[in-house]
Amino acid sequence: MTDVLGGLAKYLEQRYGYLLRFPDPLPDSNLKARVAKISAEFQSVSSLLPPGLFSELLSMHFVRLAERVRSRFVFSKSSLDYMNALVRRIHEWDWDNSHKAFDAIERFFVYMNFNSKAVMDLMIAKMESQLSLLEKSEDKLLYLMDRLRSFRQLHRKPRICLNPGYWSLDQFIEKWFEAEIAFLRSTTALAGHGVPHPSIKAPLAQQVSLPMQKIRCGLSGDQIAIVLRAADEVRMIESRSLNMVFKTMIPYIATDNRSTLSPSSIRVKSYHPEHRDKSFVIDKLHQMIEKIKDY
Repeated sequence: MTDVLGGLAKYLEQRYGYLLRFPDPLPDSNLKARVAKISAEFQSVSSLLPPGLFSELLSMHFVRLAERVRSRFVFSKSSLDYMNALVRRIHEWDWDNSHKAFDAIERFFVYMNFNSKAVMDLMIAKMESQLSLLEKSEDKLLYLMDRLRSFRQLHRKPRICLNPGYWSLDQFIEKWFEAEIAFLRSTTALAGHGVPHPSIKAPLAQQVSLPMQKIRCGLSGDQIAIVLRAADEVRMIESRSLNMVFKTMIPYIATDNRSTLSPSSIRVKSYHPEHRDKSFVIDKLHQMIEKIKDY
């Protein structure tokens, strides 16, 4: 009878587990064993990942998974089930087959709804970089519309998500597309090359103003990136996304070597800071701490 009930429970879990959610945390004994197994399986398939920033971000996620176990981070069964499915799909994925607009690993993140803030920001940074190479507004608009069409045609695995408490990758990327397309349509209309889109209540271009004065910062662009990313992650500053933090703040900052900084390029640099830049920033923060103690 015990074997029969155990088999029935296992079937229900595998077939309808996505409905159960399992909000209760796992016991420590089971948690450590499962995380160790998942980490080992990822190590065996990590060589399949293509080189690049996306793969490095994915690898860092598994590193943090092991660190959270040591810090007694609360895991639910559904979150570990997702990681199991992620590792299994890495082994099965066709890494040589890239879409015309999105690389294989980007399609992988979309399929698995890997809604990490760092991954979503990197996807947008890549498209912004490509968009900056185009000069005409019409070409930029066609680029965005073509990418949006391609994005919507990518496969998705239903009822799966890395972080249920955050925007899905689909929602976040599509909102970015819609905002950029609306902005270009409004600026094109203002220039007399088109008709305003009916969904635009006011010309967005009129809301954009470049700062007349900038604050000169004693840090380099790479070091500024470290500070802003850390401030966002510890919730010292609140914003819809890390992308918005850089877009809002970087235009007002200049360095000793550059008067104009690119929000996209600075944000990308925050993902892989060099050791000397981290040490310099930490030293400056220690100096600030000492100053604050004297106030």
